[in-house]
Amino acid sequence: MRNIIKSPVVLLVVICLFSSLVFAERWYETYERAIELIDDGNFGAAVSILNRLIAQEPSPKAGRRAYGTKYIDYFPYYYLGLCHYELKNYSQAISWLERSNQEGEIRESKDLYSRLNSMLSDGKQRVSASNQNTSTTTTTPVVTPTSITPTATTTVQPTATVKTSTTVLTSTELQNAQRQSRINNAIRDGRREYDRGNYSAAKTAFNKALKEDSANKEARQWITKIDNAEKAERYVNSGKDYEKSGDYSSAIKMYKQAQNLQPENKTLDKLIRDARSNSERAASQQKQKEAEALVDNAIEDYKAGDLVNSKLKFERALRIDPENSRAKYQLGEINKKLQAASGSDKMKDEIREYIDGAKQALDQKDYSSARTYYNKANALDSTNEQVRGFYKDFKVVGRDKINIGLKYYLAGDLEKATDTFLEALPAYEDSAGMNAFLGLVYFSRYRLTGEQDANLLSSAEVYMKKVSELDPEYSFSKKIFDPTFIEYYSRFQ
Repeated sequence: MRNIIKSPVVLLVVICLFSSLVFAERWYETYERAIELIDDGNFGAAVSILNRLIAQEPSPKAGRRAYGTKYIDYFPYYYLGLCHYELKNYSQAISWLERSNQEGEIRESKDLYSRLNSMLSDGKQRVSASNQNTSTTTTTPVVTPTSITPTATTTVQPTATVKTSTTVLTSTELQNAQRQSRINNAIRDGRREYDRGNYSAAKTAFNKALKEDSANKEARQWITKIDNAEKAERYVNSGKDYEKSGDYSSAIKMYKQAQNLQPENKTLDKLIRDARSNSERAASQQKQKEAEALVDNAIEDYKAGDLVNSKLKFERALRIDPENSRAKYQLGEINKKLQAASGSDKMKDEIREYIDGAKQALDQKDYSSARTYYNKANALDSTNEQVRGFYKDFKVVGRDKINIGLKYYLAGDLEKATDTFLEALPAYEDSAGMNAFLGLVYFSRYRLTGEQDANLLSSAEVYMKKVSELDPEYSFSKKIFDPTFIEYYSRFQ
């Protein structure tokens, strides 16, 4: 085996095979190097690389697989034509650009296809202009793209003979050709500066093209694209400032504004995802702090012997943070004590006192106080007939208020709708639908002020955050509310 490997012939074959495999596996690196040279203006070096590459990989394709999950647009004929155009080898540029057209490699790319046609038109005009006042048959160093065969040893030789005919351009035609050349050069410079992120320099270049041709569609499209990129950049900077201050809702709004201007920008997707993640983390931490504060307060009530208020606060803490271990334990202890006292004359008297207070408040239309009395009676014994009977009556009153509020809303009287929904809220304070009605009416009033009254927006946000806690999926809202409100609601999910 050692003797075989030492054989110079075999060793040469192994080296050649290895080189071939490396080239086949990394053709895309060669192509990307050629594109980098083009971006740097080194067109001569790019021509040499592209000639060799076409001989090895002759089939162009948009979205061609390079390796793994990486895909690139492989347009070798177009870029070889572009290089010859920039090198002022217009005859060869025409040949390669026409080959690109035949292959159909860039027809799906409007920008590149428009540029190809511009170069073809300008190149033909220049070739025609250079031949004015002559009528000869000459041997011209033109590479014929169709003569290339896809073998590893193919080299491109300028051997084709081209016959040119006499075309005499008028002074006006020559001026037009020169003007088109200036336009093409300006657009090329603008594209290069845009790719480098130099928006000011890019806009200057495209404006040069517009000075030559104020109706140039490509230049106008690029300026619009630059304007959008600059606006998006300002939105992103504002979003980052909001994030630093902890205002994630406003940050996401800024990033979405930028995304509307640059929907193809995947970086904005990540910014939005990260901001949402940070928002959720901050909200979770805030909820934990609120729950802990309630637990501390509830423990003080418990120590003072106020089991009812202590129980209500522990229950609120668990609604905010269901995993709070201290609240779970203390609530369990309170329920044991209440269970032991259940049915006692003392507890019955307490329940009767609370229900009487609730009824009196309800008669006086003091719905908030009625709810407070009911909550205390319910905390003592939720199965008590008096407690359950009052709750049923309370719900009826609340439902009637909701129906009246909806009538006001549909009639366009949003202030009365707000007041009526607020009256119904105590009976349905843990209802996602009830909180959604209030969020909707405040949001509608905010829209009618031209989105100027921040207090109305803040009120809408209070109730929509409550909705997101009670029903994150919110199937009820999606059935009855308009898409604009649903989109607004999604900010709190």
